[in-house]
Amino acid sequence: MSHYKRDRSNGSCNGFRSLRFNTFLQTIAQIAQSEGENPHRIIPMFRSLSSAHFLCGPPTLSNEQLQTMPWGIWQKVCRQFSAAMQSPYYRLGVDNKSVAFKEKSDVFIASKTTEQFVQSGFLLEQFDSPRRLYQYLNWTLRISKVAQTVALLEGRGGGRLLVINVELHDRNGNELFALCPPNDVTTHRAQNWQLAALLNANEVHALLGVPPHFLPAGVRSVCPQYAAFRQLSATESLREMKARLSVIDGGRKPIRYSHLKCIQTGNGKRKECPEEEVLTIGLTTFYQAVRSAMERDDIELIPIVSIVSRKNRDRRQKQEDFSVDYLLPVQVGNLWVGVVYRDSECSMALLDRYDIVNKAILCRPQFDVQSLNWFHNEFNRLRVVPDEQAPAFPLQIADVDSVSLQSPSPSLTPTPSTTLSWGSSVGSTGSVDSDLYLSPSPMTECALTPPPAMTLCVAPKAVPVPMVTVEMMKQWEADRVYFEKILMENKQILSRF
Repeated sequence: MSHYKRDRSNGSCNGFRSLRFNTFLQTIAQIAQSEGENPHRIIPMFRSLSSAHFLCGPPTLSNEQLQTMPWGIWQKVCRQFSAAMQSPYYRLGVDNKSVAFKEKSDVFIASKTTEQFVQSGFLLEQFDSPRRLYQYLNWTLRISKVAQTVALLEGRGGGRLLVINVELHDRNGNELFALCPPNDVTTHRAQNWQLAALLNANEVHALLGVPPHFLPAGVRSVCPQYAAFRQLSATESLREMKARLSVIDGGRKPIRYSHLKCIQTGNGKRKECPEEEVLTIGLTTFYQAVRSAMERDDIELIPIVSIVSRKNRDRRQKQEDFSVDYLLPVQVGNLWVGVVYRDSECSMALLDRYDIVNKAILCRPQFDVQSLNWFHNEFNRLRVVPDEQAPAFPLQIADVDSVSLQSPSPSLTPTPSTTLSWGSSVGSTGSVDSDLYLSPSPMTECALTPPPAMTLCVAPKAVPVPMVTVEMMKQWEADRVYFEKILMENKQILSRF
């Protein structure tokens, strides 16, 4: 799916080169000719519209537009693209082919569409921006296709609609369904469908004449990937799951955390050449911080959805899939790192709060965006290294008493950019990957509150230790000579104890 503003006219009176790839404008030209009008004069009147605007009825025009629009042409266009004119619709079988990893999505979502949804305020779930809503809809449609929970309807005139349960609600608590007619643009790069409207079941029945059992269930309510999470919601709290995960994790070797894959994303903003800021932490320090987070009552697990790739049977092509995982916020000094657990095993680290929120919303649309405002990290990569490879200077940690320290001088420092390749994540680039809530949630106990700031330092109490800031780290990185001098002084001080 693309999220950009598109000129639906794709042309003007000067040659109509775009008519070849725009079925909507082709139809407008044919209707104009049938009414004895010049298409060169009529087509510019529809340049700001698409067939999706007429799906649920005539769109609203300004008085100036209505005065210049030939009434006969306007009526014919409204009838031509009205979904109700082909009622009743019948459900067809859907091609259940697998989804290739990172392939182009099937549904185009216009930026003006998400802006209208957010500004109108008809959604029960609260989205802080049109971009956030776009990313939720974008990936909900994709995982619905993966889970095969989409419905293809055909009207008596042959017109087709893609219908998807997006598991959002109107202000009365009714589930909403995305209605997607075929895309007007037919180039090889264009999506097959376009999002036109979000309607509840009664509105869909009135418009299309389809019985309720024709409408698809939501991916979160039926797909096997969500089975464990649905069971968790019905039988136990996230707090109990965290305690169980802590026991399992405590019996395994800490070295696993040095192999975490770090997902590098943007911050909800496009960057031409984003700088790579690497957060380097010693293994003992990081493991101690994880164990502390496991034991703290004020830190709770955050259910998220991760997009993953799986090899198909012949192992020649990657297929797109998704997984419901659990993220543990881990405090390291004044920074936070999200450690993701999949099947009770640590699998990756997330540093970007914007991306974490997108993944949490994709799991539960009721997730409160503001509940993670305290999660802060200015780095975009994490590297957990052996203790002897970690530059040593004092670091504030969450709790020294919870785990015995094996290293007298844990460390945290930025390192130079590398050429290592890391994965991408959901929603960060606007195509999806990194560019939600008033409805009741079965997981109300996991509402997050800012954990208290920790000020305990692992340095010896007799030694006054200045607070290490990101600016100081960058200065040390730029000045190798001064960094080495500080390192030697710290070693001399520690040797006295």
